[in-house]
Amino acid sequence: MPNILETPASSSPANPRKRKAKFASKHSKKRKLEKEASKGAGASPAMRAQVLSHGIAVEVDLDASEFEAARGAHTGKPGTKAKLGSEEERQRRYTLEELLAQGFEHIVWDGKTPVPILDRSGHIIAVLASQPGSDYEQDILEAFKLFSDAGKEAGLGATAVGGLHKQGGFPAFNIGVYMGMGSPAPVVLNPSFMAGILNRLVGAKAVLRMAAYQNAAFSLWAPRIYDQYKNTRNALRDKLPHLPDNFPGFSEFAAAAFNLGGNVWTFKHWDFLNWPFGWCAITALGKFDPGRTAQLILWELRLVIDFPHGATALIPSGVITHSNTPVATGDTRMSFTQYTAGAIFQWVENGCRTEKELQVANPKAWAAMQAGKHAAYISHINNFSTIDELTASIS
Repeated sequence: MPNILETPASSSPANPRKRKAKFASKHSKKRKLEKEASKGAGASPAMRAQVLSHGIAVEVDLDASEFEAARGAHTGKPGTKAKLGSEEERQRRYTLEELLAQGFEHIVWDGKTPVPILDRSGHIIAVLASQPGSDYEQDILEAFKLFSDAGKEAGLGATAVGGLHKQGGFPAFNIGVYMGMGSPAPVVLNPSFMAGILNRLVGAKAVLRMAAYQNAAFSLWAPRIYDQYKNTRNALRDKLPHLPDNFPGFSEFAAAAFNLGGNVWTFKHWDFLNWPFGWCAITALGKFDPGRTAQLILWELRLVIDFPHGATALIPSGVITHSNTPVATGDTRMSFTQYTAGAIFQWVENGCRTEKELQVANPKAWAAMQAGKHAAYISHINNFSTIDELTASIS
């Protein structure tokens, strides 16, 4: 891989703490391979080779070892006032200008050029993924239409019926399998009155394509972590085959969120119940100017990123504080995300049972698990890949 240092498009001064490297590419071949890979689970070696041949890597002044996770490293830590600020600060409409004044770097992303985000040790801790070819753009437009129609059919407005929630004020509906800490077993997410509409969305070709591409991008940039998701999902399916599967054969994520209403921008938050050393996949949908609407803010990384329609980002949402700038007047934005709860990983690691059940069934295994909790956090860090590892695997 060429070692050419170059500054990506940015509206802020160059920051010496961040290193950028641009790589050459053959765009047409890359698009074709990504298109093929996005139609099934995982990324092919050919796709990996082509995507890794170009892009811009951004290094931030933070190390994955600094991520805050709960003891045992199955979830992040709940957000605190010291971390997220007061309720007013958490829900504040931050602007690009004030973030730049605070020292954030603005990444002017086209939504198509791959941008891996590296920590100080070179781990890829997040990625701004590329996109497949022109037919994918048509699928994304169709997905946006389906989301819009779903909101109208359900009689949704721009704000959630139940009022503000942790992530924002927009209508958000989850489908799939979930598990909270302390729950006895994974459960089916209940989208209440939206069940029929969400089931149709999950079965739509355009939504399937979007979910499949999120999955393929995940497998490309974080293959070891992806394998953890795949193995956990397989164990879950073997033990509880009656549980629903949103995109069988196309995605290893356990759950998906449909964020509707046309005014989707998030408050300052983190999804601490998600697997802290895994990724949440986010795809933006709508008719909006990415230079003024719902720019992605990654607080610990000091980045604010243009996030265009059809673009996909993968972030460790359980340990990185994230939010968006507001949706500008006249713009329309929605989003689609996939994720897996950390408690599902813990349940599978315990032999498909809770810690209390493991303690009764196998006291020695329980004691060993408890003794290893303090080191579990660090043991997961090396599952994040590096650029050198990924390129070496295809050479």
